[in-house]
Amino acid sequence: MSKLSVMLVLSAVLAFFSCVSRADEVHQAIDFGVVSYHVDEKSHFNNTNLGLGYERSINDRWSVSAGFYRNSIRNTSYYVAPHYTIKKNFFLGADLGASVIVATGYHTPVLPIPEATLCWKYACAMTNVYVSSVGVRIPF
Repeated sequence: MSKLSVMLVLSAVLAFFSCVSRADEVHQAIDFGVVSYHVDEKSHFNNTNLGLGYERSINDRWSVSAGFYRNSIRNTSYYVAPHYTIKKNFFLGADLGASVIVATGYHTPVLPIPEATLCWKYACAMTNVYVSSVGVRIPF
């Protein structure tokens, strides 16, 4: 799939969720990918995963995001991800959530990556079986 095709699909997904949003108050944020830590340190994965994304709430529990980042095997990944908030103010003011990132740029054309998340107003920490990562968000 070409980069243009990926960007068109991501744009269509975001447009769809923007139209069906039922939130009384819509929350939006610009997300910045920053760093990650890999369980398997011997594989020499890239731990600097710079990226940029856009996130928008659908309601008080669901949001969707899309964007791109430099992945752990040093390719550019494009992604779209639904996020579900399981418990608000779970730990130190952070919301506990879950998401499945659907990303390109790995050894398969499309890779689903399930993650647990802790999100504060200005940062998110994500973890799965292989990697933990931290990102910065700017709400607007």
